[in-house]
Amino acid sequence: MAAVNQKFLNHQGPTDVITFDLAEDPDHKIFLAQLYICPGVARVQAKKFETTWPDELIRYHVHALLHLKGYDDQTPAARRTIKRHEERIMRWLRKSQNLNQLERVPHPADVQNAPPNKSVRTPKPSRQFIRIDR
Repeated sequence: MAAVNQKFLNHQGPTDVITFDLAEDPDHKIFLAQLYICPGVARVQAKKFETTWPDELIRYHVHALLHLKGYDDQTPAARRTIKRHEERIMRWLRKSQNLNQLERVPHPADVQNAPPNKSVRTPKPSRQFIRIDR
């Protein structure tokens, strides 16, 4: 993560999440992105903010989606705005989803290479949505 942060943002050290918008959609209606999320930073931040690391990882995904929707965090005012939306979405997610039951989902290669006698569970897709308007 530190290498990506240095190469693309010219910042030293690891960071929580880096979002690359690949859609090039000025209306922010199409999401096509590459996210870099650092679980190590999530564990440290979770302890600092007295939350769980899965909760922190979800927050990073929410933060990335807000960036893709056009929100910025380069100024103090913009940071307050994105954090306000982040908190609203996290409250909704905590209320509507059981975030404590998150687990590692196997990578497709793990499923493909699993021994025949070992069952690998895959998650059921969720059909709940939250609207993020500018």
